[in-house]
Amino acid sequence: MSKRALGWCLTIGIALLAAWAGYHLRTEVFPPEISPPENAQSDPALTQLKKIPLTDLQGHAHTLEEWPGKILVINFWATWCPPCKEEMPALSLSQRTFASNGVQFIGIAIDDPQQVERFGQELQVTYPLWIGSPAVLGLTAQLGNTAQALPFTLFIDRTGELRSVKLGRLSEAELRSRLDALTKI
Repeated sequence: MSKRALGWCLTIGIALLAAWAGYHLRTEVFPPEISPPENAQSDPALTQLKKIPLTDLQGHAHTLEEWPGKILVINFWATWCPPCKEEMPALSLSQRTFASNGVQFIGIAIDDPQQVERFGQELQVTYPLWIGSPAVLGLTAQLGNTAQALPFTLFIDRTGELRSVKLGRLSEAELRSRLDALTKI
């Protein structure tokens, strides 16, 4: 093989490798939008998630059923998760902005309660932070989070129907768009 042909083969090989790496990096850093499973409203996992007692930072038990008629944005996160930390200011801002429209955010941390409390105070989180277990996160697999990754967010309308899910970090613009649509239903 001539040097020129070898050079072309190397160039094409490097280009293919770069394209493959770029594709995989893109799908890991910016995961594709996923849809909730069909019939998610009647899904036993959603029903179970709504009824499971979750502990707040003061040790009191709560359930998602405490907010009938509200639009719920349920964000699964952890203090050790960089994308989770990055999106929390936007979640807090959206809670303040959309609260008068019947929107309630809940952060379910898969983490140590003391770390969650410290983190919530540092970032001045404006919505309830509850503690979940890996078993609670396991329920999200049935709601579209098959990767069991964080952050993972559920958007539930006023009737209790799961409208959309997001795996990965939410931007302010994306939050506003989803909440604008939900508040018009």
